[in-house]
Amino acid sequence: MNDRGNMKKLTFDRRARRQRGMTLVETMIAIAIGLIIVAVGVKGVRAAMADSRSTDEVGDLPKIFANLQKVYAQRPSFAGATQAIFVNNNSFPDSMVTSGSTTVTNRWGGSVTIAVTSIGAGSNNALTYETTAVPSSECSNVIPQLDSVTRVVTVNGTTVKQDKLPTDLAALGTACSAGVANDVVYTISK
Repeated sequence: MNDRGNMKKLTFDRRARRQRGMTLVETMIAIAIGLIIVAVGVKGVRAAMADSRSTDEVGDLPKIFANLQKVYAQRPSFAGATQAIFVNNNSFPDSMVTSGSTTVTNRWGGSVTIAVTSIGAGSNNALTYETTAVPSSECSNVIPQLDSVTRVVTVNGTTVKQDKLPTDLAALGTACSAGVANDVVYTISK
C-alpha cells in the first residue's frame, strides 16, 4: 500500500471509531436518567390528580350534606331515614349511584353509607356519612375544609373533629396516615 492508501485507511478507521455509538456504560447512564425523569413526572401527575380529587370532594360534600338535610327538613328528626330514601330523592350525584340500586360509591371506588344517629341531647337528630377507601393525602386535605358543615368526624375510628370544635390537625395527620385506604365518618345534623 502506498501513502495515499494508508491515509484513506486511517481516515476510514477514525470515522468508524466515531460512529460506533455509545458504550454500555453510557447507555445505562442514559436509561437511568430517563427513568428518573419518568418517575418524577409520574409523581407530579399523581399529586396533581390527588389535589383535583380533593378539590372536587370539598365542592361536592357540602352539596350532598345539604341535599340529605333537605329531604327531612320538614320533620323533627331523621327517624326512619334510610339510604334508599336519600337515593330515591336524588340526594347524590348520578355518578355516585349504581344504576337500579341504592348502592352509593365515592370517587375512589369505596362505599358510601348513610345511617341515622343522635348527637348532643337530641334523638335521631343526625346522620353519619361513612365513606371508605379514601387515600391518605385526600383524607388530610379534605376534612379540615369541611369544619363548617360537619359536627363530628372520625378517621379509622379516631375522632379528629369533635362537636363544635375545629379539626385536630395532629390527630388528623396520624389517623389519615394510618392506612392507605381510610374509612371516614362525617356526622351532620338538622
